[in-house]
Amino acid sequence: MLRNIALEEGFGKAVITKSSKQPRVAIEMSNVDNSTDILLYYNKIMEISDRINQSREDTANLKLQQTKLINEVKTNTICDIEKTVDEQTLKLKNFYNQCKGELGTLKKELEEDNKGKQTPELRIRNNLYQMVNREFMDALDEFNENQHTHKMTVKTRVVRRLTTTMMMEETEANDLAENYAPQLSDIAISSTARDVVSRLTDRRDQALALERAFSQLYEMFNEFAVLVSAQQELLDTIESQVNSAQKYVAEGVEQLQKAEKLQKKSRKCTCWLVIIAAVILVIVLFVCIGVPLMTA
Repeated sequence: MLRNIALEEGFGKAVITKSSKQPRVAIEMSNVDNSTDILLYYNKIMEISDRINQSREDTANLKLQQTKLINEVKTNTICDIEKTVDEQTLKLKNFYNQCKGELGTLKKELEEDNKGKQTPELRIRNNLYQMVNREFMDALDEFNENQHTHKMTVKTRVVRRLTTTMMMEETEANDLAENYAPQLSDIAISSTARDVVSRLTDRRDQALALERAFSQLYEMFNEFAVLVSAQQELLDTIESQVNSAQKYVAEGVEQLQKAEKLQKKSRKCTCWLVIIAAVILVIVLFVCIGVPLMTA
């Protein structure tokens, strides 16, 4: 099915071709002007589209490998297939993260360009981006759905083997499969059921030891909080005394300033008294000495 995207004013017609298997972005460039920028942008979009289509093929191949892993019974083969599955899964995850970053960069560039004048070339770029982004989201959803389905299938198979070969309770088997995620190889490699239980038990013991360590750390924090609470009253008293000392110091400074002023006034008064006393003494001496002289 072809769906035309509105592209006008002589810049050509962009067409997205969709099928049930592989969506594909295509563009008819016969009527497009010789614009280097739009051609480079088109080539970049097509390169991303090709990689997305390749990732769809890789996802389909991964799904086949996962199905083969589920149905395999030989221990060595299970380990080899599981290794291949892990490598392909990691490769696809890295690709989708990289592609997400590239599309994010293109989106930022378009947002900046859209702030200016709208041109036919800009509309072409927007439509191309929307189409390839839709392809990316469809491919990513397909990959995530496949991974979820495989995870649930492995969990079901592990629980079944734990309950049938080791006579384990279904609740316990579900708990081990949910919390400690054993792989099919974990069960297939073991020569006896006791080995499987031992490995899963060790993994659970490690998790419990970690939980105890966190519990001890939590208790230490609680004890520290209790100590701080017990010393809070003493800290409040010290703070109150410090505040009082600051108040007393301020009052002392004020009293010293007042004393200094009083001392200056006292010195002035003393000087005036000395002057007055000297004047009186001079007058008395003059009277005492001057009267006899006048009589004589």
